[in-house]
Amino acid sequence: DKEDDTQAEAEPGMLKRFASQVGEALKKALADITSLEVRTFVADGQDMAEFSTLEREELAARASLKAYTRMAMDGDVDLLVPRSNGKVDKDLWAAHEGMVKQAQAHRMELIKTALMLIKPADKK
Repeated sequence: DKEDDTQAEAEPGMLKRFASQVGEALKKALADITSLEVRTFVADGQDMAEFSTLEREELAARASLKAYTRMAMDGDVDLLVPRSNGKVDKDLWAAHEGMVKQAQAHRMELIKTALMLIKPADKK
Protein backbone atom coordinates (compact mmCIF):
# COMPACT_ATOMS: atom_id res chain seq x y z
CA ASP A 1 0.00 0.00 0.00
CA LYS A 2 1.33 3.40 -0.97
CA GLU A 3 -0.62 5.03 1.90
CA ASP A 4 0.92 2.67 4.49
CA ASP A 5 4.43 3.47 3.17
CA THR A 6 3.77 7.22 3.41
CA GLN A 7 2.45 6.87 6.96
CA ALA A 8 5.41 4.68 7.99
CA GLU A 9 7.82 7.30 6.60
CA ALA A 10 5.99 10.12 8.39
CA GLU A 11 5.97 8.42 11.81
CA PRO A 12 9.74 8.51 12.42
CA GLY A 13 9.70 12.21 11.53
CA MET A 14 6.83 12.83 13.95
CA LEU A 15 8.55 10.86 16.69
CA LYS A 16 11.79 12.70 16.10
CA ARG A 17 10.02 16.08 16.32
CA PHE A 18 8.19 15.01 19.47
CA ALA A 19 11.42 13.81 21.09
CA SER A 20 13.08 17.08 20.13
CA GLN A 21 10.22 19.11 21.63
CA VAL A 22 10.34 17.08 24.86
CA GLY A 23 14.12 17.53 25.00
CA GLU A 24 13.80 21.31 24.57
CA ALA A 25 11.09 21.47 27.26
CA LEU A 26 13.31 19.50 29.66
CA LYS A 27 16.29 21.80 28.94
CA LYS A 28 14.16 24.85 29.69
CA ALA A 29 12.74 23.27 32.85
CA LEU A 30 16.23 22.38 34.10
CA ALA A 31 17.47 25.92 33.40
CA ASP A 32 14.47 27.34 35.29
CA ILE A 33 15.18 25.13 38.31
CA THR A 34 18.16 27.28 39.30
CA SER A 35 15.91 30.07 40.55
CA LEU A 36 12.35 30.61 41.72
CA GLU A 37 10.50 33.85 41.11
CA VAL A 38 7.05 34.83 42.41
CA ARG A 39 5.51 38.14 41.37
CA THR A 40 2.24 39.42 42.84
CA PHE A 41 0.34 42.04 40.86
CA VAL A 42 -2.78 44.08 41.51
CA ALA A 43 -5.08 45.61 38.93
CA ASP A 44 -7.88 47.78 40.27
CA GLY A 45 -11.19 47.56 38.44
CA GLN A 46 -9.80 45.47 35.62
CA ASP A 47 -11.35 42.43 33.96
CA MET A 48 -9.28 39.51 35.30
CA ALA A 49 -10.19 37.34 32.29
CA GLU A 50 -8.40 39.87 30.09
CA PHE A 51 -5.29 39.80 32.27
CA SER A 52 -5.19 35.99 32.36
CA THR A 53 -4.37 35.87 28.64
CA LEU A 54 -1.42 38.29 28.78
CA GLU A 55 2.19 37.19 28.38
CA ARG A 56 4.52 37.82 31.36
CA GLU A 57 6.02 41.02 29.96
CA GLU A 58 2.66 42.47 28.98
CA LEU A 59 1.19 41.62 32.40
CA ALA A 60 4.06 43.46 34.08
CA ALA A 61 3.44 46.49 31.87
CA ARG A 62 -0.32 46.65 32.49
CA ALA A 63 -0.67 45.68 36.17
CA SER A 64 1.09 46.94 39.30
CA LEU A 65 3.77 44.74 40.82
CA LYS A 66 3.11 44.81 44.57
CA ALA A 67 5.22 41.96 45.99
CA TYR A 68 8.19 40.05 44.64
CA THR A 69 10.32 37.11 45.76
CA ARG A 70 13.32 35.60 43.97
CA MET A 71 15.19 32.62 45.40
CA ALA A 72 18.40 31.29 43.93
CA MET A 73 19.61 27.70 44.20
CA ASP A 74 22.53 28.89 46.36
CA GLY A 75 20.12 30.25 49.00
CA ASP A 76 20.18 33.93 48.01
CA VAL A 77 16.74 35.53 48.39
CA ASP A 78 15.45 38.89 47.17
CA LEU A 79 12.17 40.19 48.62
CA LEU A 80 10.05 43.16 47.70
CA VAL A 81 7.54 43.62 50.54
CA PRO A 82 4.34 45.64 49.94
CA ARG A 83 4.04 48.74 52.10
CA SER A 84 1.32 51.34 52.34
CA ASN A 85 1.58 54.47 54.51
CA GLY A 86 4.77 53.11 56.07
CA LYS A 87 3.21 49.75 57.06
CA VAL A 88 3.39 46.33 55.46
CA ASP A 89 0.20 45.40 53.61
CA LYS A 90 -0.41 42.22 55.62
CA ASP A 91 -3.25 40.84 53.47
CA LEU A 92 -1.30 41.22 50.24
CA TRP A 93 1.84 39.84 51.84
CA ALA A 94 -0.05 36.81 53.21
CA ALA A 95 -1.40 36.06 49.72
CA HIS A 96 2.07 36.45 48.21
CA GLU A 97 3.68 34.31 50.91
CA GLY A 98 1.14 31.55 50.24
CA MET A 99 2.05 31.61 46.55
CA VAL A 100 5.76 31.44 47.37
CA LYS A 101 5.15 28.30 49.47
CA GLN A 102 3.07 26.77 46.70
CA ALA A 103 5.76 27.58 44.12
CA GLN A 104 8.44 26.03 46.35
CA ALA A 105 6.41 22.82 46.73
CA HIS A 106 5.81 22.69 42.98
CA ARG A 107 9.51 23.23 42.32
CA MET A 108 10.46 20.38 44.67
CA GLU A 109 8.06 18.03 42.86
CA LEU A 110 9.55 19.11 39.53
CA ILE A 111 13.08 18.42 40.79
CA LYS A 112 12.06 15.00 42.15
CA THR A 113 10.46 14.11 38.82
CA ALA A 114 13.49 15.28 36.86
CA LEU A 115 15.80 13.24 39.08
CA MET A 116 13.63 10.15 38.64
CA LEU A 117 13.77 10.58 34.85
CA ILE A 118 17.56 10.81 34.75
CA LYS A 119 18.27 8.18 37.41
CA PRO A 120 19.65 5.02 35.80
CA ALA A 121 17.37 2.01 36.07
CA ASP A 122 18.37 -0.52 38.73
CA LYS A 123 19.99 -3.59 37.25
CA LYS A 124 18.46 -6.94 38.15
